[in-house]
Amino acid sequence: MKKIFSLIIVIALIFTLCSCKKINDDVSSSIYSESTHSSETNSVASEKKESAASTTESDDTTSNITASTPVDNTSSEPVIDNTSKEESENKIVDDTSEESRDTSSNVVIIDQQPTIVSLPLGKGNHHSNIIDSQGKIAYSGEWIFYSNGDEDGALYKIKEDGTAKQRISADKSCKYINVIGDWIFYKCNNTSLEYVYDIVKIKIDGSERSVVTSSFSITYVYVCDKKLYYKHDTGFSIIDLETGEKTLYNDENYYVPYVEGDWVYFLDSYDSSYRYGKLCKKRLGGTEKIQLTDYNARKFNVYDGWVYYTDFNFSIRRVRIDGTEDSAVFSDGYVNLFNVSDGVIYAGGREIFKIELNGSSYTKFTTGIVADFLFTVTDKYIYYEVSGKTHKIAKDGQKEQLIDIRIL
Repeated sequence: MKKIFSLIIVIALIFTLCSCKKINDDVSSSIYSESTHSSETNSVASEKKESAASTTESDDTTSNITASTPVDNTSSEPVIDNTSKEESENKIVDDTSEESRDTSSNVVIIDQQPTIVSLPLGKGNHHSNIIDSQGKIAYSGEWIFYSNGDEDGALYKIKEDGTAKQRISADKSCKYINVIGDWIFYKCNNTSLEYVYDIVKIKIDGSERSVVTSSFSITYVYVCDKKLYYKHDTGFSIIDLETGEKTLYNDENYYVPYVEGDWVYFLDSYDSSYRYGKLCKKRLGGTEKIQLTDYNARKFNVYDGWVYYTDFNFSIRRVRIDGTEDSAVFSDGYVNLFNVSDGVIYAGGREIFKIELNGSSYTKFTTGIVADFLFTVTDKYIYYEVSGKTHKIAKDGQKEQLIDIRIL
């Protein structure tokens, strides 16, 4: 019995010793495994650190190359900015470097694009046609170009004798039409964004249409001597149509801006209720604003060293471009729209008049006709609207007639 008991004890001791050895081996293996993992982790971290340092060196080198190597980001076509109003305003700030900003004035050179189009010198439309009629009629040679009220303001042309009517573009609400050489420039609705408008150029035969620029609240678009001028929500801009350079005059107070030489003429402190303001001028790129007259002006024409304007009483006055010799020209009739050209003044309102520049005499062409919403003067005719219908009369006051077109 004692032998059996002793045998059991021996077997138990042997089992215990084997178990202890296994535990020790497992612990050693675990310690070795953790040591090996830690070593591998440190190795990987070291490799990543070295890789990051190498990448930093590479980035620094790339940055140096980028900074010293000019990059041509221009495209062969004009850039159309279809961002939102807020994004667009931010873009003007963000995309303008300190080198391109004239800190001494309110002028910002926004961008420069490649050649857009080659144009002859001259005006695309008369300034008064732009102001009085939103440029809904322009002319060139025997043709007039107009915004067709029967087709949502699509762009049409027709000969002045009333023949050969043709559609040029199906764009909607075409206004501020300018014709210069073989090209037409105009404002129309953007096809995809509300409150955004395009300035478009197109050949007079309807080919080669493209967008020159887009913006909010575009008004008073006119082309003169290879440059395009327009007012928009943040100020007044000029685009050189041959280099593509765009300059922003970020002054929202320019109302009815018109550039003559190195000066921009405009109405300041504009009262939208009564539609008048102070007649002023400012040198392009300058900061000094010069008020030309104490009278409130409604509309104006710059002609041969004088600024002709209608005052609060719907009379015509004029003042020299240096602000001297402000005097009355015509006060014998109600004048809302007028055009100074050919050495005379053509005026519209409750009648149509032809007036000498100094107001010494005038001729009344019509009586009892209210031409308040359209008044456009071409080489041969005066176009005006009465009760939604378009009329024309020869510039000598003869051959007044109704014509078969409806202006938007």
